[in-house]
Amino acid sequence: MTTSNGESSRGQRAWLIAIFVIATLLRLRLNNVDAFSPADESVYVDLSQRFAAHGFLATYGDVAREWVANPSWWRYPNPLRCGYLALTTAAVQLYGRADARALAWLSTLAGILAVPLLYEIARRLAGMRAALLAASFAAVSPIELAMGRRALQDEVLCLAALLAFAAILGVLEDASKPVLRTLAAIAALTFAISIKETFLLLFPALALFVVFYVRPARPSIRHVAMVAIPPLLWWLLLAALTRDLTMPARIARLVANAMSATYVVQYQSGPPHRLLFDFFLTAPLVSVLAAAAIVGSFLGLTRDRRMHALAIFLLAGFASYSLLASKNLRFIVLLDPFVCVLAASIVALPRRDAEVRMTTVAAAAAANAAIALELFRAIFITGAVYDPVTQPMLAALGAVPRSATSAPPAMLWPWICAAIAAMLWLSRHIDVRSLAEPLHRVLHRRAFSSHH
Repeated sequence: MTTSNGESSRGQRAWLIAIFVIATLLRLRLNNVDAFSPADESVYVDLSQRFAAHGFLATYGDVAREWVANPSWWRYPNPLRCGYLALTTAAVQLYGRADARALAWLSTLAGILAVPLLYEIARRLAGMRAALLAASFAAVSPIELAMGRRALQDEVLCLAALLAFAAILGVLEDASKPVLRTLAAIAALTFAISIKETFLLLFPALALFVVFYVRPARPSIRHVAMVAIPPLLWWLLLAALTRDLTMPARIARLVANAMSATYVVQYQSGPPHRLLFDFFLTAPLVSVLAAAAIVGSFLGLTRDRRMHALAIFLLAGFASYSLLASKNLRFIVLLDPFVCVLAASIVALPRRDAEVRMTTVAAAAAANAAIALELFRAIFITGAVYDPVTQPMLAALGAVPRSATSAPPAMLWPWICAAIAAMLWLSRHIDVRSLAEPLHRVLHRRAFSSHH
């Protein structure tokens, strides 16, 4: 491992190993759910058992036709998710029996692998120190920890999204073997769509990322092909599996109609900013830092093309998912790693042409860990929240009235105090004037213009 100056750094290697070990141990320890949902999780188990017993390729078309013919199934996971169902079938076969534990292990392994992959993406985008901090943020992310213990597809989709993003960076950054790299990106993006069809909502954001990443040059034909071909391939894959070219459209239409179901209207509808609010509930410090990084990017604080492209990608991504009728925080868990990268980039921003010290990075990581792990405990362990939507999360935090038989979560005040102390210490090492300088320039220009 080397620093940005090419010098060996044993300390950074130690930090990196520690982050990966902590992330792995946390996820292994928390993979202890014993009560799974009779809805989505049980449906995934039943389908996987059927595929394992009768053959995935031989049975998929029958399952798709049965799903379309039975209106009571439309509220549950649909056959558009062929990639995830193929993985769960393999997990059931490897595990030796068809139950939710096999699928939960699939989520846990995906969460473990996501941390080193995020580190590599962050290193290429923002440098070593930001990568270490981003990985530490992701290691204790409440929403990622929560999804990593469920028999759901969300954490697997998070890993697939990181794989696709890494493949896109390979096309944008390395001109060697352009055909192979482009094919790899197309395959990774197609795989991500096959995990969950809502990944398609991220495609406008990915296209914007490519455009702003390569500026002032224009996207090439291979860049366009990399984004345009995967949806078509996914459609053809589904048509081949179901042996019906119209089946993907029929399923998609029924899925869209199911968004008016009573549960969606009562618990998952709301204004566009609801997802941002829910995200802030589970990751307040990371959310604030990421917001600062976005503002700094548009004010010219970082002057980094890559961070500006990432900021636009995240804004467009949140906007796309906010347009959904169904607003559930687990639908956007795939955006959480990229929020971690932006948040880490603002902390690791060089001050006065000097790199941020590792003690500053460690303080930010410790402060966030104290907050994130307590919020995870209060919401997902004590509060036993399954679907992370606004009302149950606020109830778990004691912010809205709850059942008289439910004890409010006992917040660990020493952890919170330690987090505040760490942040106060951290503030001594941040040049606030340099952070405010771009805003001051903008206000000065406006005042000058109004005066004249």
